[in-house]
Amino acid sequence: MALKSNLQMAEMYQEAIEKLVSGGVASYTIAGRTFTKLNLGELEKAFHYWKGQADAEEGKGGFAVTFSDIRGLP
Repeated sequence: MALKSNLQMAEMYQEAIEKLVSGGVASYTIAGRTFTKLNLGELEKAFHYWKGQADAEEGKGGFAVTFSDIRGLP
């Protein structure tokens, strides 16, 4: 399996958030980690991390991401 780009990772996490919030699914698994509405905050942190990485690659500046933001991410 090929490694996913930062943008692809951000898109996966964004899709998971959208599906969980809309009620389309009860849980969503990404890279072996399962998320539910109960841990939506963790999922949002992961999205912001990957979105920031993708934006930085494209020279957009992106979100400010600190070490404390990414602790516990895969």
